[in-house]
Amino acid sequence: ADHCSAHQHNRNLMLADNAVVHSKPHLEINTDEVQCSHGSTIGALDENQVFYLRSRGIPEATARNMLTHAFAQAHLDAITQPKLHHALTERVHSMLDAQGKQVR
Repeated sequence: ADHCSAHQHNRNLMLADNAVVHSKPHLEINTDEVQCSHGSTIGALDENQVFYLRSRGIPEATARNMLTHAFAQAHLDAITQPKLHHALTERVHSMLDAQGKQVR
């Protein structure tokens, strides 16, 4: 499709020391008349952010849970269909809450 813009992002948050992510973004471009970008990011929670929250009296498990929720919410907010946004937000946050209770 000439004169279009395409962007592909693959962001991954590693929540366990033994977690594995295989990421290979692939954007096939068959014309010169487009603007495209692609990329992949893989990482753990930022320990400086965890420290910041802990220095304000928030327990470590709660701080990690808050940052994980924020990471997920940033992606959920991109969903524009209200019913789907609500359903996925409820599902993702309930799964994260269950995981957080297992870790504590």
